[in-house]
Amino acid sequence: MVRSAGVGVDSVLHGWADRLLGRHGTTEPGGPGPLVHEAGSDVP
Repeated sequence: MVRSAGVGVDSVLHGWADRLLGRHGTTEPGGPGPLVHEAGSDVP
C-alpha cells in the first residue's frame, strides 16, 4: 500500500514538473528505441 501511494505521489509531481517546465504530453511511449516498438508493428 505504501508503494502504490508513492507511485501516485511520483505521478503527481511529474505532472507538476512538466507543467512548470512547459512540457506537453506526447503520444509516443517512452523508453529506449530498441525496446519500444511502433504501434501496429508485428513485434509484441
